[in-house]
Amino acid sequence: MNKPIAILLLIVILLSCNKKPSDSSNHTESPSGNPTQISMSPDRILENRKQFDSLILLVTQQTVAGNFDSTLLRKMYTCLSVAQLMKNDSLLSTTYFHLARYFDAIADYPTCLEYSYKAIDIYQKHKNFSMLTISYNNMCWSYIQAHDFDNGIKACHYGLKFSTHLVDDNRRKMLRGLLFNNLAIACLESGKPDSALYYNSLSYSEVPDALRKLPYLYVWIYAVFGHIYETKKDTGQALKCFNQALQLKDSSSTADGTIYAVSKYCHFLNSLGEFHKVIRIGKEGIIIAKNSNLKRYVIDIADELQYAYDKLNQVDSAYYFAKMAKGLKDQVFNQGKTAQLQNLFIRRTIKAKELEYAIEKAKAEEKLTSEQRLRNIFVIAFVFVVLFAGLFLYQRNKIKAGKIRSDELLLNILPGEVAEELKSKGSTSAKQFDNVTVMFTDFKNFTQIAEKLSPQELVSEIDTCFKAFDQIIEKYNIE
Repeated sequence: MNKPIAILLLIVILLSCNKKPSDSSNHTESPSGNPTQISMSPDRILENRKQFDSLILLVTQQTVAGNFDSTLLRKMYTCLSVAQLMKNDSLLSTTYFHLARYFDAIADYPTCLEYSYKAIDIYQKHKNFSMLTISYNNMCWSYIQAHDFDNGIKACHYGLKFSTHLVDDNRRKMLRGLLFNNLAIACLESGKPDSALYYNSLSYSEVPDALRKLPYLYVWIYAVFGHIYETKKDTGQALKCFNQALQLKDSSSTADGTIYAVSKYCHFLNSLGEFHKVIRIGKEGIIIAKNSNLKRYVIDIADELQYAYDKLNQVDSAYYFAKMAKGLKDQVFNQGKTAQLQNLFIRRTIKAKELEYAIEKAKAEEKLTSEQRLRNIFVIAFVFVVLFAGLFLYQRNKIKAGKIRSDELLLNILPGEVAEELKSKGSTSAKQFDNVTVMFTDFKNFTQIAEKLSPQELVSEIDTCFKAFDQIIEKYNIE
């Protein structure tokens, strides 16, 4: 069964189930327990939505109470029918989550994991990191219960990855504490006590101060510490941790942590030869496990009781508990279920690889598009620079040509010295000359001649005269 804290956190998802129906068809449970379709009016759809909310609340209460009977499964299939009808991801993921917990409780781990993966697919789609973290924590525990410790470790690491996205500090620490505790158990069962000690220490340190007084979590932590120290042959420290766990068991509100502590404590006591104490504590644990419908936990305690009775030479009792353990193991660990787990893992691995390939392909296409975009920007920028440089050179040459023309005009009108001074200063200073010649000329009868000539002829005549003056002045150097 999944860790108890996940049950309390489950209430969060009930608040998110608010989508309206969008379909006129309905599903109802068939005699085999699988959904079938029937038609349904809009009023009936709304009525069924109310039914879903009330049923899921009953499911939650029944789950917390540890009552995993057939009526609970019927309620969940009815919820699934409504969720499928309404095509509401929130309702579907909620129902898948509960179904996973139900099949975990009855030790049907392949079916449990199938529903867990369905819920996880929806949580990933909507980036619900809180429920992703919880689901991977529960999935890790299911793998551990099925003795698939490697996949349990992988599930824990996935949960830890998603937990980093949680904003609420207390929730993040609490869930990471659960994940580290499960990771410690998986490592310990894999023969890695040092890694188990490291992760269980992290579990203890991650628990928020606000939750320090909650006993159910510490039953798990201290029980795991006890089992770790037993493995490391530190009997004194192991006994201390087991005693701390058992001191909390009576105040713990959940049975699974208590039964786990009892099973590991019985194993520890058997190693010390305290067989009568094993029998007393072990029988109490089996009663709690049966009353809480925790079939999987009965196996471990029955194994310890069989060992204790065998050492006390009480053959009938030893045989009774050996038969009990074997019957439950045949149900939980039969070859068919083992094959189902392996096939499920292979299918999920292939799906994960396909998703990873699709993501990498999308990234490669995006990179190619980005590179093409950068190349286009570079080409446009280069063309712009070339055009700007061409325009700049054109304007510069045009200005230079204008300047040359202006200089020629100044030199044609003014002496070179005066022209240079005018260009450099913008004005000229008066200069004194001792000897100068000033020539005044007039065109005789200019007015009468101008009246007889056209404007073009007049300008041409004046130009001829001034050119002649310039030639005479240049010839005799009298300017």
